Amino acid sequence: MIDIVEGCGIYEDETLVNYVDKYLHGADRQELDPILDSSAELFKELSELNDKIKCKKAIKNVIRIYPFIAAIYDSCVRWEQRYIFYSHLIHKLPSLAEEDDDLSDLLREIEFDKYRLVKYDKKTIELEDGGVVNPITVSANGGAPNKEEDLLSVIVERFNEIYGGIDWQNDDTVRKQLEQLPARLAEDPDFANASRNSDQQNINLQGQNALMNLMIQLMNEGSQMPSLYLDNEQFRSIVNQIIIPQAQDLIAGR
Repeated sequence: MIDIVEGCGIYEDETLVNYVDKYLHGADRQELDPILDSSAELFKELSELNDKIKCKKAIKNVIRIYPFIAAIYDSCVRWEQRYIFYSHLIHKLPSLAEEDDDLSDLLREIEFDKYRLVKYDKKTIELEDGGVVNPITVSANGGAPNKEEDLLSVIVERFNEIYGGIDWQNDDTVRKQLEQLPARLAEDPDFANASRNSDQQNINLQGQNALMNLMIQLMNEGSQMPSLYLDNEQFRSIVNQIIIPQAQDLIAGR
């Protein structure tokens, strides 16, 4: 898929590396947007409509697939750079009336039904130091038992019980980000569509994918929470368990 995109010549490797470097070092939109705009202009200049459709579809598929690859493979700098760049570039590309924007091609490439969450057991975890961690009590839909609980407190408490403390440098920013996540996730069209029309396994997959993209966007807002989410599987799992059901409730109007 990357070969398809790069074969269209809408960016140079130096441009991509420069963008990702600026982005990860906290550059503002005034620095970042012109880089994306230049690639978007090159995309518009592609002479064949079919090339535009193939290029845009490949970009979307990289964005959708990469989080699942990253969860099971060691980090690949080349893919990581392109995932970040594509996740921002896609919002700059024009809509194409003829493009097929459903998941049919992607579903033909990946048998998602083989990637299901299966509950085998619920038990107490015995720690090496002799302590124990009891199973997390959740509601029927997998969410937090009390929606009014402070999200940061709930997530940090659960994480600390098992993995030790987090030295947050900016609690207020982290708390604000977490409080906004359910509503922002509920606005994701793919997640909203899955919530209304699919089973829970696919809802979770779409939610995890959308949250990964949201965390990348949050990296500009000056907190270490998005980086911890992207780097730490245990923290990511706890956040997903709490945020996805709350977003489902918002979509359902509960």
